[in-house]
Amino acid sequence: MARKKNEILKHIEQAKMPHEKIRWSNAIVNAPVVYSLLERRMLYFLTGEVKHKYVEKNLGVPASWQDLYFHLTDKDLGLIGGKTNVLNTYEALSELGKKFVPVSFRNEKGELIFGRVHWVDTFFYNTETKLYDVRVSPEIMPYLIDISKSFTTFDLGTAMLLRSKYTQKSYELCSQFCGDFRYSDPAEEALGNIYKKRVIPFQMDVFRRIFNLEEVRDARTKRIITPASYQNYKDIKQNILEVAQKELYDLYSNGFSNLWFDYQEGAKKGRGGKVLSIVVYIYTKDNPKKGNELPWQKGDLPLNPFEEHRVEEKSKPMTAMWSSLTARRGTSLPFV
Repeated sequence: MARKKNEILKHIEQAKMPHEKIRWSNAIVNAPVVYSLLERRMLYFLTGEVKHKYVEKNLGVPASWQDLYFHLTDKDLGLIGGKTNVLNTYEALSELGKKFVPVSFRNEKGELIFGRVHWVDTFFYNTETKLYDVRVSPEIMPYLIDISKSFTTFDLGTAMLLRSKYTQKSYELCSQFCGDFRYSDPAEEALGNIYKKRVIPFQMDVFRRIFNLEEVRDARTKRIITPASYQNYKDIKQNILEVAQKELYDLYSNGFSNLWFDYQEGAKKGRGGKVLSIVVYIYTKDNPKKGNELPWQKGDLPLNPFEEHRVEEKSKPMTAMWSSLTARRGTSLPFV
């Protein structure tokens, strides 16, 4: 059952964040989910602070580590996690320094480098002033400031309303591909099939990696960092896709989000076999779903990822990011 508008409004009252645009490098958007719901809200909040302090003033990454400090109050924590949830938000803040976001890139020699960087590398609480002093890691700042291409813009106010870490990631991914993006597949094009704009076929291994569902091992020691979870499509559908779709659709239909998505299982391995891909259909206020603007359900006309007639205009090629992500070769792209 969809949340009623007054229920959403009550939630908004607990998190009065401005509807302003913030942006992340796609390397961060496509990094696996390693943060909890409250931890990621903290990252959204800090991104807004970085925007006001540096991006809006056209300042680059600060040279002095002292300039990387941000001073938060209990009021700020109340905005992030809710007025009655300040202590839990404080605990989430203190946990950020223990977690890495995985990144990878190729150096000048073309060698593949795996790495992990912090969002927050120092945290203090002043018992007299009641201030939380947070230092954003200098390694993460270029992913928030020095972004000339391959970045995603999304709405801070909407992001702070989300109630699942998987909805957060889904919203970021939808924001990445909600514009004029058209996925290009030479094999399908040879058959005369052109993907519609804002339709993205996620290969299952890519989807599982982004949502941190695969077993993750250290590149050097081979020790397990994260065990595998949600081993089959049914579990992914029930615990990730349905949850994220419902939440984003509720917000969209009540005017609090600019987008939502539909989805369907893609190709299978053999007849009735393992699902190999998930096809995501992204809808926005500017490009709404045609016909009945509701999530697809059994009995509706099948979703069609391809144009009804072959598009004469040359399809935009896949971005370097997306091609590299699916092929696991590229620069500054996150995978572990």
